[in-house]
Amino acid sequence: MKRTLLATAAIAMLTPAVLMADTKPVDPAVLNAVAGFAADVTATDVTTHKLSGGKTLAEFTRANVGYQIVVDGKGKITQVMETQSYRPETPDPRNEAISNVASLHEDLTEFALAGDRSAAQEAIGMIAKGLTDIHPLLNAKAAETVAANLKVIEAAAEAQDWQTVALRAVDGFGQLEGTLDTSKLTVPIDVSMLDYTGFKLSALAGSKTIDWSTVSATIDQSAKQWAALESQVNDKGLRDTLNSIHAGLNTALAEKDASQLAFGAHMELDVVDLLEHYFVAQYKTGTGALPILEDSK
Repeated sequence: MKRTLLATAAIAMLTPAVLMADTKPVDPAVLNAVAGFAADVTATDVTTHKLSGGKTLAEFTRANVGYQIVVDGKGKITQVMETQSYRPETPDPRNEAISNVASLHEDLTEFALAGDRSAAQEAIGMIAKGLTDIHPLLNAKAAETVAANLKVIEAAAEAQDWQTVALRAVDGFGQLEGTLDTSKLTVPIDVSMLDYTGFKLSALAGSKTIDWSTVSATIDQSAKQWAALESQVNDKGLRDTLNSIHAGLNTALAEKDASQLAFGAHMELDVVDLLEHYFVAQYKTGTGALPILEDSK
């Protein structure tokens, strides 16, 4: 198991003993102690290090979580901590190619909302080229849908209707993300759909006349995506933040408050970035370096 500087520092905080050479094979008493903690662990799963005071540090990984367990000379577990969790990525060329063009739609949404016409026109040209490049990767229906959406975007840009450009760009993002092979994603597709609803709410909030029925449907969609995702997020701060954002969006809807809607959409997009980092990072912090089992006195 790879160890980051944080994990190494955690060991130092947990036990001031100096790590010595790995022991081979694993001491039976240590293995028995580890097996009592995680029954399916075998000797080949465990890496051990001798500590001063006759103790042994045993390391192993289960369910993408790294564990470090200190076992005393009598085979008793004295300390346990979770280290950094390992989340391997499996890059998929098709998904990456499609997501790159989907991201251009996000860029276009931002340019259109900001009134940056030059950047928006450049993004439209890049989207047109990108859709041509990924056409062989899409099924006939999806290819037809995104091509038709691009025509609407181009016509709206010609008419200087940047609100329609922004909304249609969001739709293009959602259409493309919906074609991804979800079995090969590191970040759950629900995160991308939260990105979609955040951008759509932001575009709707910027409308001269807000379509509150569409706002309501989009907030409902966002809530459903989060409900599907929430159980996969162990970070209580992230969960609480998303739940608070959705409460604020519903308040904005009830009060028909455009500024509060815009703020809630902006917050959702910010938290989506955190969710993406949460899932993409190869390592995330576990419960930390505090011992949860202590020597009995």
